[in-house]
Amino acid sequence: MSAMHSFAAGEDLWVERLGNLRNAVRQELIGRQLGEHVHDGASVLDVGCGQGTQAIRLARRGCVVVGVDPSRELLERLAAAALDARVQLEVHLGRIEELASTLGERAFDVVCAHGLLMYLDDPDAALAALVARLTPGGQLSITFRNGAALALLRACGASGGPRSRPSMRRPIGTNSASMRRRSASSM
Repeated sequence: MSAMHSFAAGEDLWVERLGNLRNAVRQELIGRQLGEHVHDGASVLDVGCGQGTQAIRLARRGCVVVGVDPSRELLERLAAAALDARVQLEVHLGRIEELASTLGERAFDVVCAHGLLMYLDDPDAALAALVARLTPGGQLSITFRNGAALALLRACGASGGPRSRPSMRRPIGTNSASMRRRSASSM
C-alpha cells in the first residue's frame, strides 16, 4: 500500500469544500445507510476518518469509535467537533499501513473506510487490512469515488439518467461474490 500522496495534494481543496451542499448530502446519505446497519454501542473503526462526520454521528449513538487519519489538520477539526458535540472518541494520527502498530490486535464490529480507497495504489492490500480488523460477523462499510461509473452504466445499456440506473445499493457487510451476482442480475 502506498501513502496517500494524492489526497495530501488536494487536502486544502477538501477542507474548503467541507460545507458545500454536495458534501453535506453525501455525508447524510452515508449516515442514513450506516444507521440501518450499525447497532447502538457497536465498536467502530473509522479509517481515514478525516473531520469525523460519521465518527461523531456514531459516537452520539453510543458506539465506541476509534478514528485513524494521516491528516493532523483534519484530526484537529474532528477533536473540536467532538468537543462541541460532547462525545468521546479515540483518535490516532496514522495511515492504513500502520493499523497493526497503532491498534495492536484490536478488532471491531464495524470498520468504515469512506472516501479512502481511491487514494491508495494497492486497494486490495487496503481491503485485506480493513477486513483483518473485523470481529467475526463484523461489517465493512466502504465508499469511494468512481469516475468511471457513468461510462460503465452506459456500456451496460443504461442511459445514465436517474431512473435507468441499476440498483447499486448494497448492505454493508455483503460479500463480494454475492455483490457480483446481484450486480450482474440487476443490469
